[in-house]
Amino acid sequence: QKIYMSHTTESNFSSGVKPDPSNMTLVYDGSITWESGWTVITLSTPFSYNNVDNLLIYYENRAGSYTSDYPEWYYTSKANRAAYKRYDWGFPTGDGTVCDLVPNVRLYPPPCLEVEKKVYNGTAWVDEITDAELNNTYRFRINITSNCCDFANVTVNDTLSSSLTYAGSAIPSEPASLGGNKYQWTFPTLNKGQTITIEFDAVASSYGYDCNVANVTANCTDDGVIYSVNDTACLNIVPPANRFDEVWNNTMDPNSNIFPLTDDVNDIATTNASADLDSDGIPEIVAVDEDGNVTVYENTGDNSYTSVWQNDTSNIVGDWPYMLSVCVCDLDDNGRREIVTGDDIGNVLIFEWDGTSNNYTLVAQHDFGSGKIEDLCCDDMDGDGEQELGIAFSSSAYIYNVSSGWAWPWNQEFGYNVGSQVFSLLCGCDLDNNGSEEFIFGAYNDNIFIYESTGPNTYTQRWNKQLSSWAYPYAMACCNMDQDANGYQELYVGDSYGQLFVITNTGDLTACSDSLIHDYGDAINGMCCGNEDNDTMNDLYLAMDDDNVHDLEFFGSDVTDYSHYKESIIGHDLNPGYNNAEAVHCTDLDGDGKREVIAGYEGSSGDPMLFVLEHRMPCLDIQKTVYDPVTGRWVDNRISGTKGETYRFRISITSNCCNFTNVTVNDTLSPSLEYANAATRPPSQQIGNFVQWTFDKLNKSETKTIEFNATVIECGYDCNLANVTANCTDTGNWCSAEDTACIDTKCPDLIVDWGFILNYDCTSLSSEDTFFGPEPCPGARTQCNNISARVKENAWVNVTDPFNVTFEVNGNEICSARIPNLTAGQYSPFIHCDCNFTPYAGIRYNLSVTVDADNEIKETNENNNIGWKNRTAKVLGYKGDGWQDCRNITNVITPKRGHVELQYAVCDHVSWINETGTHYLPTGDTYLSIVGGSWPNYYLNNMTVYRGEWNKTMLPIPSGATIKEARLYVYYTWSMHITGFWSSGYPYGYGTYPNFNMSFNGGANVTIDNVDGNYTDRKGFGSYDYPA
Repeated sequence: QKIYMSHTTESNFSSGVKPDPSNMTLVYDGSITWESGWTVITLSTPFSYNNVDNLLIYYENRAGSYTSDYPEWYYTSKANRAAYKRYDWGFPTGDGTVCDLVPNVRLYPPPCLEVEKKVYNGTAWVDEITDAELNNTYRFRINITSNCCDFANVTVNDTLSSSLTYAGSAIPSEPASLGGNKYQWTFPTLNKGQTITIEFDAVASSYGYDCNVANVTANCTDDGVIYSVNDTACLNIVPPANRFDEVWNNTMDPNSNIFPLTDDVNDIATTNASADLDSDGIPEIVAVDEDGNVTVYENTGDNSYTSVWQNDTSNIVGDWPYMLSVCVCDLDDNGRREIVTGDDIGNVLIFEWDGTSNNYTLVAQHDFGSGKIEDLCCDDMDGDGEQELGIAFSSSAYIYNVSSGWAWPWNQEFGYNVGSQVFSLLCGCDLDNNGSEEFIFGAYNDNIFIYESTGPNTYTQRWNKQLSSWAYPYAMACCNMDQDANGYQELYVGDSYGQLFVITNTGDLTACSDSLIHDYGDAINGMCCGNEDNDTMNDLYLAMDDDNVHDLEFFGSDVTDYSHYKESIIGHDLNPGYNNAEAVHCTDLDGDGKREVIAGYEGSSGDPMLFVLEHRMPCLDIQKTVYDPVTGRWVDNRISGTKGETYRFRISITSNCCNFTNVTVNDTLSPSLEYANAATRPPSQQIGNFVQWTFDKLNKSETKTIEFNATVIECGYDCNLANVTANCTDTGNWCSAEDTACIDTKCPDLIVDWGFILNYDCTSLSSEDTFFGPEPCPGARTQCNNISARVKENAWVNVTDPFNVTFEVNGNEICSARIPNLTAGQYSPFIHCDCNFTPYAGIRYNLSVTVDADNEIKETNENNNIGWKNRTAKVLGYKGDGWQDCRNITNVITPKRGHVELQYAVCDHVSWINETGTHYLPTGDTYLSIVGGSWPNYYLNNMTVYRGEWNKTMLPIPSGATIKEARLYVYYTWSMHITGFWSSGYPYGYGTYPNFNMSFNGGANVTIDNVDGNYTDRKGFGSYDYPA
């Protein structure tokens, strides 16, 4: 896609003739992603508008052939203001068709003062790094650009977030620390077109999602206005992905033939050693499936579980129900915990240990009627010392107390008919941390109810809201925890559409707020809150219809923002023949200090459906670091390097789980490095930048370390990969791991200085910043337009090799210069391109100056090597060699006697006269009316008379000759007649022309009124356009 622009005096198209791109400025050349609404296209080459003419915009779509994703543009109807040409099989040629449909276009000038803050991700400067790692060092860059005026008193304040620590290595200088993680740079000036670049390092010192603000204030000296602008760069410092291994499933149960799982596992409950089901101090898993089975598994060792009991499904009232829900309680407060289950035909069944080994008796059963028991929970919710049972049946939520006995009726403490199916319950929450527990239930249409206990058997509604804007979602799962440690618990809700919500409060449940965290698009069937990896961050565990168990670890500060959670898939398609993860539960079953996630999946008889997942460190681990001589520490990701310097790398390999043999370590250095030996263990082979070490074995919990040197031979940001492979003798499996360490050897950045000057040799012209020449006509006398430019190294890196600078006009090179080297952060001397450009007035020229024109220098930014000016040449006499506007040059005087021999003479002495007398000055000097002294006193010696004298020796008359005509040419301009001085010392007065008088050969005085001719000249444009 290409876009061209040019000025035009036309206001519409008279025909569909295609514009000539060679006479236009190519402002964009690249791909365009068309967005719904306005599409922003940042021009790759700026266009300088003259504020007078109309604009012609020419767009070329060079896709090659027709595609179906072409955009449709909004338009405005304007007669003959657009033209187009289309061809489906290639780029169209020939003239097009005029039409009235003008695509809506908005043109934005750049802001007067602009700041851009970026962070380097290893390959490019970006606005955000979404996967930053803890303890890594990151490079920030701030560019400050003036687009409209010369600025003074430029102040840059950069405020880092609390998750970052400033780490120095700043250019062009280290900042002043203002405290509170705020740092300041100051610059005396920032000229129009100039860019100041700041870079510095910061270490990711804690987890969090934070945006860091750069603020710039500066005073525009043109109008005195103080500008202030901001920009941000963001780091999402995320924890590493959590890893959970599958350590057990129901097919590993030695009694699976006795107590099999035969259909989908819909819900799970667990106990712990201090409150287990049969008082033997052994934790249990209770699983319910769609064939009506209630199965109890006991822990029999580290990651080992055996089924010990299963209910007799013939006891269930109804026709082959399937179990939907389970919880473990002590409802009758006898110290024996009960298994409470609910099915799809309205039965609640309660089983209690009968005192014999691993045997449970059905002690209560109630048929609530036609409908589903979607969820169950139990806790002492009203603080009366007795557990209550929460039941989600059909469209109602109930709370029952069974302290009077197992026989129906039970004591109903609470009941509420929602009017639609209730799917999920929570008992025993204290969201607002006021000591009173809540009973929470979620229903059809994501309708959430929060009731709080206000006394024994009393519950008051605090909050109710339908969370989703979608039609008919089910609130399938919920859990609660104080995720952000603010003293108040968050309530998480997952629905059948895959929407994950969070409900927050600040102590007043009537004023809860709800937010959609993420929309997965697959149903969230089960959920638990916990910290099963035993770190400092809490997690959500989701059982979902995408076959997976998801772990969302909260590491940030905003519980409503999905980017503040690190997501890991910890149970990936555990039962590949089926789709859904149905249930999830959090606990530490086997007492090994490693908490488990219990997951239930869809399946059928003989399939794995019940899984125990345990958090694990990688079995084989490798860490590659590089020593930073500036900070004196080993760094995990990158350090700043210098070309020619040698650095030390370290590789550590560790076994966390088994004994390994055949250990191979391969290290591949990047092209900017060269292996420099000094290894603590000689490599088994080394081919160029590939180095290999081998070990016979690596025992469990053992670490082996290798160190070696590498020398920087080229600039660049390069990460160097270390890989280890080894065979685990315990399992026979091959394992591998890899890690990187990086050296950032900054490349220079060459730019054309903002101040390249047109007609630098004439101050009054260079200030006009354009080209000058005659109008194009026969015999026009062209004139040289001299150009000067200088280049700058902008990344504070020495350029040690030579490079070329070229000057081009309309794409044609007019001259070049060779620069031998350039010191970091410094300017080159001015480079002059003289008398190689002779323009004509009224024609537009594009002048470009290119630094490193032949790409000899590897740079940080290869896209900023061109400075350009697009100008229309003007007529001007200052540099003229005759009239510049095609008028004929006529003689000022025609001698009366034909050809005569003229002689010229310059006066022999000059003087000026004031109240103190006559003052003679050396011949050949030029004098103005401002003479002598220093500011402001040099205005005080006002000249009253300026006199030039000729004598006979300067203009000898041949013997016998008679003077027929003598002519004196006097050049003058207006000057100031000073009448006083301002308090600042500047004079004031009025403009006046001088009075002339002349006497020749002792004759009478001649005044300006007696002259033969008075000729004026003026430059004809801009300011101070006065006659001379």
